[in-house]
Amino acid sequence: MKIAVVLLLLKILLITSGCSNKDYPVKIEIINGISIYQNPNYPKIKNPTVQLKEELAIGIEEGDENYLFYMPNDVAVDSKENIYVLEYGNCRLQVYNKNGNYLRTISRKGQGPGEIWAPTGLDIDKHDNIYLVDSIMRRVTILNPDGTYNNNFSIETGFPMHLFVDGQGSIFISKYQSQVKVNSGFSLQNIISIYDSNGKCLHNFEESIGVSRQQFKTSTAVISTGIPFSPTTVWTINSEGHCYIGVSSKYEISVYNKQGEIVQKFGVNRSPKPIKQKDKDEALEKMNKVPSNFKKDIVFNDVKPFFYGFIADHQGNIWILTEFNNQSKEYTYDVFNAEGIYSMKVTLSQRPRLFKDGFMYTIESTEKGYKQVKKYKITFDKNFLIHDTSKNKWDNLPY
Repeated sequence: MKIAVVLLLLKILLITSGCSNKDYPVKIEIINGISIYQNPNYPKIKNPTVQLKEELAIGIEEGDENYLFYMPNDVAVDSKENIYVLEYGNCRLQVYNKNGNYLRTISRKGQGPGEIWAPTGLDIDKHDNIYLVDSIMRRVTILNPDGTYNNNFSIETGFPMHLFVDGQGSIFISKYQSQVKVNSGFSLQNIISIYDSNGKCLHNFEESIGVSRQQFKTSTAVISTGIPFSPTTVWTINSEGHCYIGVSSKYEISVYNKQGEIVQKFGVNRSPKPIKQKDKDEALEKMNKVPSNFKKDIVFNDVKPFFYGFIADHQGNIWILTEFNNQSKEYTYDVFNAEGIYSMKVTLSQRPRLFKDGFMYTIESTEKGYKQVKKYKITFDKNFLIHDTSKNKWDNLPY
């Protein structure tokens, strides 16, 4: 499944640490039947050390085209540990065995049954059926485990971008729609919906915020660009079909059941970080499509988003990406357990696309610029120290 499988070691460490919630000053309230967990701005477990051991790398600079990736954008693993790599650029789905050997290519560019035009999302259910979402064709394609065509259905409104399939076969899809004018630009609303395998929309979740973009008119064209540090909707699901949705302008995550009811909320009591002039200058430097004389008109927010991405696992743990630096390869996650307790803070050297059975899968660029899909064994050390509430501080707080 695309849903990240929690590392069993993580749960064991949380249990065997000997720390109960009484040792950690989380504020728990029940309002209108909803459990709300407000965590302090530090995790329950102190200074965990994470070790990544590379087990496998798929992708080469030149040679066999079955190992040459062009704009890979998603990864999935089936019950036999076969690895599926979706390529937006080549409009294909490549399949490799657990040792990284090429097995077959599924689908091709086209508009017919089983074909894809602009693939943006991939998932595999517990029966190894394959799900592909196509943003331009605005449809979801379902393939049998051997890659043959099974079914597809159209998305009537919006442009689908990402999808997850839960343990019961429900399909969760995010889609951009409803352009709302904002200042000199517009906002694309990010709507999250549940579908069955026949394409019937079962529910639309209410909590949503758009992706802000700004427009500039030149003598020959209208340029549209995303606004750095703009808040947006971040989401994932767990294997039970609970949907975790957060708007990144507030550190609060709402947990919904399939009926669209909020069953839990959790977050961290944290102040937002201001956007400094250095942040703006670095962001503007990367905006190559915007003419230099227009960059002065870019409207930034005052503060940064609290988070940028979620990964959920089948036991309810949530990994929330709070900081990242692609150049230095540092990706910082707040990890919450099934109760909504802020368990630990972890910095990884790669951004995970998938956790499964104790392994982490990534899509990376090499120093020479070509893409690789990598598989890492991920482990945590056993030397965990618990926050000392009597001092209300860490002895050697690293951040």
